[in-house]
Amino acid sequence: MSVETLVQIAQIGLELDMRPQRRESIEQKAVRAAQIFGFPLYVIGVRGPSKTLGKDPLELKLHNLPAAFQERYDKEYHRVDPYVRKARTSLGQAFRWDEVQCDDKEQEYRTILAMEGMAHGITATFPTPEGFMGMVMFMGMAPSPVAEWQHNSLALTLFCGAVTRSGALLLRKSEAATAAAEVQNPLTEREVDCLELTAQGLTAAQIAAELHLSAETIYYHLESATKKLKVRNSREALAEALARGFIRKRYFGAPKFGTGET
Repeated sequence: MSVETLVQIAQIGLELDMRPQRRESIEQKAVRAAQIFGFPLYVIGVRGPSKTLGKDPLELKLHNLPAAFQERYDKEYHRVDPYVRKARTSLGQAFRWDEVQCDDKEQEYRTILAMEGMAHGITATFPTPEGFMGMVMFMGMAPSPVAEWQHNSLALTLFCGAVTRSGALLLRKSEAATAAAEVQNPLTEREVDCLELTAQGLTAAQIAAELHLSAETIYYHLESATKKLKVRNSREALAEALARGFIRKRYFGAPKFGTGET
């Protein structure tokens, strides 16, 4: 790789690092970088730290692979991908696909890749101190020149680092927006259902029949909504939910509170 080309990759990485990126702009820069490396196809993945409480980690996936191939990959090919296997044990490094040793099943997958126009490729990974992990793959039919690999690997790692940081910023922004939405409306869909039906004047038993649940479950959801809204009873929960727009107004008619329920 010439110095000029290395500068081009560094410039793309600088653009990624200098200002927040949208998904579309990351994709555009991935296409530019792939072309500089001499490949037509790319895959970018950025994964956030492991989550607790059953939540999946944040994840960003970008690629320009054929749709049919990507569908097959998600269903079965991912189990025998030797390059992802290699990437998991080569954190912070770059490698050429022709360096990877494959077993019989992985060799079959390589044959499929060649038929799809991906006989050769290069991969890099980049971990961040915050726990994000990024991976970049460029692939096509022509191999990456071995003689230039020392410079190529450096440029690829630099690009992967910039993509990872940019992707992490995008994921954190998305997570913050989701968290803000949850704070804005802390009620679950079922809690909203129970409040709306209560607003129509239904008793807990009638709501249970409507939703095919037990009356005890209805009481549980109403009590949970009351606690989340930091009020004392169902009457106040209804008023608070209406005031904050959590209940659709068409359901808030003339609730019958004289049922003895709370």
